[in-house]
Amino acid sequence: MTQAKNIAAQSLTPMDSSECQKLLAVLKILTTTKAEQADDIKLTIEVYRAQLEKYPADVVRYVLTTQANLSKWWPTWAELAARLDLLSSRRWKMMAVIDTQIEIKHRYQEPDG
Repeated sequence: MTQAKNIAAQSLTPMDSSECQKLLAVLKILTTTKAEQADDIKLTIEVYRAQLEKYPADVVRYVLTTQANLSKWWPTWAELAARLDLLSSRRWKMMAVIDTQIEIKHRYQEPDG
């Protein structure tokens, strides 16, 4: 069960900050921002980067590299979060099931000695 937990945990590893920053910059170049967003884009990218650390690296990579194909506009956080949650939710559920199974195993395990 520990091996399953390690594999599940690896699938939830976040993207490193520099790669995330680069992908957000590419997305910015490929999309258009509304006039009121233009001044705040550096702050927006930093806030998005911090939020993206909560998601698996491969899911973040996929969402950021395909977003410009879905809309010409810079995405709201809600738009990105909806896609990220959809694509990573099974992994979080799998981790919760593994944790529950480990807890049950420990609870009913015979004490040594």
